[in-house]
Amino acid sequence: MKPAFFNGLRKGGLLMKWKVALTIEARGDYEMFRLQELVREKGFEPVFLGPLAGKARAARLMDCDAVIAGGDIYDAPLLETLRNQGRMKIIARFGVGYDQVDLEAASRFGIAVTNTAGTMAGPVAEMTAALLLSAARCVPFYDRMLRGRRWDVGPVGTSVHGKTVGLVGFGSIARGFMACMAGFGCRFLAFDPAVPPEEVRRLGAEPTPLEELAARSDFVSLHVPRTPETEGLWDQQMLRRMKPAAILINTSRGGIVREADLIEALRDGTIAGAGLDVFEQEPLPPDSPLLHLPNVVMTAHAAGWDDQTELVTGGRALENILDIAGGRVPRDILNADYAQAPGQR
Repeated sequence: MKPAFFNGLRKGGLLMKWKVALTIEARGDYEMFRLQELVREKGFEPVFLGPLAGKARAARLMDCDAVIAGGDIYDAPLLETLRNQGRMKIIARFGVGYDQVDLEAASRFGIAVTNTAGTMAGPVAEMTAALLLSAARCVPFYDRMLRGRRWDVGPVGTSVHGKTVGLVGFGSIARGFMACMAGFGCRFLAFDPAVPPEEVRRLGAEPTPLEELAARSDFVSLHVPRTPETEGLWDQQMLRRMKPAAILINTSRGGIVREADLIEALRDGTIAGAGLDVFEQEPLPPDSPLLHLPNVVMTAHAAGWDDQTELVTGGRALENILDIAGGRVPRDILNADYAQAPGQR
């Protein structure tokens, strides 16, 4: 049911004046069409721009009231321009990460910032399991060999059954991934200072210090946001604590793993392999050494996308935009002090 404010605003024509930019990458034409239709159903005018970069960002967003934002960078100069010369009221991130947005500047200029925490947990958990299994059983190697019309015996691969999986971060994605792997009889270690140890135990994992987790795990999976505290968390020191037969999985954020250290570890056998969906620089540069390493499986920051992502995650972003339009604080607000900015609209 539409809230009462919605009908009143729509009768007055106010909501129809709102333009909602979509700067997410269209992974499927039909799904993006459905999302744009959903935007229209809520009384807004959708403006599909695709990913934005460079100086054109401000000009293309100038007449928009809201943006469902992909991986675009929203730094202080852009936010100031959108505030003082444009109509921007909310940056609704499509996804959980918000390291692309300067929250302090957004608050200063009275622009709300939200995310869609939890909406991609299922797809990311599934992809994490897929990367682990692919890396462990050398799936890409055999695929390449067969496409090259070779039927040779290659690497044996690593069994997953009964192995120990270390979870760095124990939020919704890590728990979903844990559920995916439980059928293999895996044991789980978890490190997350924000989660009480009794809750970790209740859900079937063993609370474990980070260094011990690295040393005991056969597979280490990273599930933490990118913050100043987690930047470069998995560096040479942590890689050297891992077992030589261990595999590292990262579907969280690029920059949490020191890529130069990881490349060295994969080359010299410090660890056996890696499965990566995120990178320090995206898109991954064509000269990246990772592209030439046989013991790494990679996807192009695609873990959060499935056939329902546009509607589920986009719909949640729209709920946050509707809250701003109705004068309410959004459920997923990241900078609650935005409303205290002088002249906040």
